[in-house]
Amino acid sequence: MGCGTAKNASLTVNGQTQFILTVLVIGAGTDYALLLVARYREELRRHENRHEAMAFALHRAAPAILASAATVVVGLLCLMFADLNSTAGMGPANAVGVAVTFVVMVTLLPALLVICGRWVFWPFVPRFGSEEPTASGLWARVGRGIAPRPRIVWVGTAAALAVVCLGFLRLDTSGIPSDEQYTTTQDSVTGQKILVEHGLVDASTPVQVVANADEAGAVVTAMSRVKGISGLVFDLLYGREHTDPGSRCSPSCSWSPWASTTTSS
Repeated sequence: MGCGTAKNASLTVNGQTQFILTVLVIGAGTDYALLLVARYREELRRHENRHEAMAFALHRAAPAILASAATVVVGLLCLMFADLNSTAGMGPANAVGVAVTFVVMVTLLPALLVICGRWVFWPFVPRFGSEEPTASGLWARVGRGIAPRPRIVWVGTAAALAVVCLGFLRLDTSGIPSDEQYTTTQDSVTGQKILVEHGLVDASTPVQVVANADEAGAVVTAMSRVKGISGLVFDLLYGREHTDPGSRCSPSCSWSPWASTTTSS
């Protein structure tokens, strides 16, 4: 549905969008289902009627599920402002998928759980009046320890997270240069440094500019002024043949209207 909506809205949808949509829907749906099922199981121990138990479970779990889904949807819609069409189309498509997942988790899933009854939790069927397993154990003791002093706990946690976040002040979004990605000395890095010191920069990935043949001189002049370009090779293409740099064509040659300028940076 998400991909179809995006296509109808003239948005770009590709295989990457469909893959991410599948992963996102399965992940979010599983998360929402676990939250609702866990709450429903707790309420089955408190209420003999499973319809009543589901009503209480939905009343308590639905707001948390809604908040989670709304956060994801708003975040995905922000991708609409991306420059790439594929990324801009990814946002609405995935947002619709998450929204549909939320609707399914608060309508279809509760209905199926109530229809199936308590036996859906076999072999650990939650009987009415039985003790909740989570009432004891490590996390139960942690919860009882936090309950008397919640303000101290959240202030201390927030302060610890703030200290950890100080590292973002030195965040370098440009990435790590290729010659600094190794923990040991590599021959390739040493050779690259020697080439740079002698002005022999890497020409393995040249930039190719295609322009009209009559504008070739102007293109060469403009490219020569660009910083980082170490050399220019001007080639003319005609027919299915290719002339060597510096060669001249005879008067009978039939030139193509395109010229190719190869640069190395």
